[in-house]
Amino acid sequence: MKKGLLGLSLVVLTMFTFVIKGGAEETKPESTPAAKAEVKPEAKPVTSLEDIKNLLGMSIYFQGGYTFNFETPDSGINRQRIFDHKANSFLIDLAQIQFAKDPPVGGLGFKLKVSAGETAKYIHSAGLGNPNDEFDLTEAYVDYVAPLGSGLKLRFGKFVTYHSAEVIEAKDNFNYSRSFLFNVAVPFTHTGFMAGYRFSEAFTANLFLVNGWDVTNDNNKGKSFGASFVVTPIKPVQLTFNFMYGPEQPNNNSNNRFLFDWIGAFQATKNLTFMANADYAHEDKDPLNCGMDSQW
Repeated sequence: MKKGLLGLSLVVLTMFTFVIKGGAEETKPESTPAAKAEVKPEAKPVTSLEDIKNLLGMSIYFQGGYTFNFETPDSGINRQRIFDHKANSFLIDLAQIQFAKDPPVGGLGFKLKVSAGETAKYIHSAGLGNPNDEFDLTEAYVDYVAPLGSGLKLRFGKFVTYHSAEVIEAKDNFNYSRSFLFNVAVPFTHTGFMAGYRFSEAFTANLFLVNGWDVTNDNNKGKSFGASFVVTPIKPVQLTFNFMYGPEQPNNNSNNRFLFDWIGAFQATKNLTFMANADYAHEDKDPLNCGMDSQW
């Protein structure tokens, strides 16, 4: 683990989000009810760019800002930072294009998200592209909702982690920067399988079988198992309990890593939410710790 004093940073964010959606065209009513009943609407082929955007669920997102470090390091790097690591610099750190469709009950949905920029360098999963490449296939998965009870949701592919109160995109985060927890304590993405079911308004459960932490092509023969339980005891309070266990070291199927991630949220008012996040992890015979067990 890197150690050192953090420089005091001031962050100014300029962020743009473009969500392009297609809508149904407004039809003019006929002059009389009889005439309206006689005229059958013709099926309009999907030909316009707006129709295609609506069909594919296309959206575009840009994120940028300026980070100022009062220590003005000669290296130009903010120590112990990842997403906001460049000091005293303007940065277009993330540009994304996304195609997404929510699955209906008994039907299929999908998400395809491609990222570019400085942020893309640090969210690469092993086995997918060059680690220094400024392009990343962040998510690529298919969803299916089986018509069982409230709907059994199945997902296969590459998706962002279910751990942490924070996310990759600043627009969906509490802060432009990220905490140490999101930077170094939890994974960014997983590749594998997920099954989720909402038992009631107060309880939802999800189970995961994945290659591991930020791994597209598995680095060993083992798999990591995960679980996520979302509990809403009363409407303003939501508690999330996330677990993950499995071998994460290259070519080693016996040394396991355990992670527990807890998130608590309290919505005090419509516009005010308090959130807390805590993590605990343990790894057997960690090669980064001279072969001794690690915990953080």
